[in-house]
Amino acid sequence: MLLNYSVDCSIRFDPGRYGAGQDKSQLHAFLGWGAGRHPCLGKRFAQYEIKAICALFLTLYDYEVVDTTGKKPDPSVTVPDKNNIYQARPKDQTFYIKYTKRSEHI
Repeated sequence: MLLNYSVDCSIRFDPGRYGAGQDKSQLHAFLGWGAGRHPCLGKRFAQYEIKAICALFLTLYDYEVVDTTGKKPDPSVTVPDKNNIYQARPKDQTFYIKYTKRSEHI
């Protein structure tokens, strides 16, 4: 039997507590995989699944970089990004990845 009922906001369940516009003092309150002594038990399995799906897509499709019209961009406009020397991008252009299903699997 409940003798004293009071609404205590600190213990009330609030499903929107991590939503946008909430308290900014807890910027990193949500950790997707968990952290510390009790991380998510399925973290490694989920990461393996993500890698396996990516590998599957890489083997099933051919990929190429195209511009907005669907044509390959001119290689002379591709310049390295000074902040990341391992990445080249078309200068002042948007580009897309065109994928086509391979006729035979690897």
